Amino acid sequence: MEEKPLEVMTKDFVEFATATFSRPNAGDLLTKMKIGHVVTKMFMALGFTRTMFNSAPLKEGLIQFFGERTRLFSMARERQHQCSTRVAVVAATNAGDTKCLIPSYNRPDLSDCSDFEREDDDNNGMKIWEAALATSAAPFYLPAFKKEETKKEYVDGALYANCPAETALREMKKLWPQNGASLDVLLSLGTGKQKKEIKIPKTIRIGGFEEICRSFHNNLDTQKLWERFLQTDAAEATRGRLHRLNPAIKPDLGYVSIFQYEKMSALQTMVEERMSDSEFVQEVQDIADVLLANLFFFEPDDEILNGLAGLSIGGTTVLKGNIKLPGTIRSRLRHKSVELKTLLSKVLGFAYALLPEHHPTHMNELPSELRWIEVQSFQDMRAEIEDNKCQFRIPVSMKGSKESPAPHVFAVRMKERPGRWIPISGFPVCMAELLRRAGSRG
Repeated sequence: MEEKPLEVMTKDFVEFATATFSRPNAGDLLTKMKIGHVVTKMFMALGFTRTMFNSAPLKEGLIQFFGERTRLFSMARERQHQCSTRVAVVAATNAGDTKCLIPSYNRPDLSDCSDFEREDDDNNGMKIWEAALATSAAPFYLPAFKKEETKKEYVDGALYANCPAETALREMKKLWPQNGASLDVLLSLGTGKQKKEIKIPKTIRIGGFEEICRSFHNNLDTQKLWERFLQTDAAEATRGRLHRLNPAIKPDLGYVSIFQYEKMSALQTMVEERMSDSEFVQEVQDIADVLLANLFFFEPDDEILNGLAGLSIGGTTVLKGNIKLPGTIRSRLRHKSVELKTLLSKVLGFAYALLPEHHPTHMNELPSELRWIEVQSFQDMRAEIEDNKCQFRIPVSMKGSKESPAPHVFAVRMKERPGRWIPISGFPVCMAELLRRAGSRG
């Protein structure tokens, strides 16, 4: 699948939505007479149709955009390189009774994966357009998606996880069990704050469909779900790493339903106006900086990883009671890629610091009074990396006591915000925890 610029993706999305929602199931003639929605609800009451719209236009657009054969799990083979980004969409099966994830990856432990939609036979695996249809099948609006190879039916995951922040945290623990990784950042994107009482017409309360619709509509207010998530123990333990962007929809737009494609232009204008608000722009920039910083991570040297098996510290160097841990700062982006060069063009440099003892580790902001030690090797290698003469492997080392609770941190500084140091992935972290994580990977 070819990479597409944002403008093209936006244009295609508008076209998908217009083609899908401009034609209620009552047909073109009644829609032109502006009674298409009303008549469609009557058809639903009489059992002629179970949804307001047909998903065929959406299916056609998704196939055109993603390709008919591109598989969600097998993308690495088709791209001829490993795709390191893990993607999963939420859906539900068994008429909405069973929640599930449709992923582009495998879990390390597949012994308890009743909620994990991965097929043993690759030919039965989800294609990207199929996963998109499955997670878009909103009850009342679009029909359930039926996968022909498995005969399974899927409906929108909003029945269980319309704001899937808690789901994401649970999945992180399954991908990196035994606390094998810490949360870097969790960003939740809302669809706009708005309020309206949703009533399900009596005429469509048919069998179990009423319960599905009610569950779906109760989960439409994602802001409430986010605020409820913030009260959980999991959120409390990671508070400094949780972010949400969800601007309020202007009152003059009225309530925006998911099928009102004609309001998308006004919504885009509203967001553009919002981006002229310096406070909101600053919030977006801060989150963007954190996301960019977490594209960098620390990797202990291979011989260190081998020596750390079983949580020992063999392979590290002990100096006067301190452990010296050498390694490299690396990037999640591919060597020689345009994306890596674009990222490096925004970077001023890297530095190391030791935080005060018992300083919180789940945080993106660092104390301004820290004593930073510049990573000079980055500046020495920068030109060669940008000229593709060497890979992005910045040699660094840190020294500290395994017993000390003082967190270590590698951080990056961006050109647009030279006064702000932002932790790279996995930091801040105390030496004992860093060794434990490294040992679990060795």
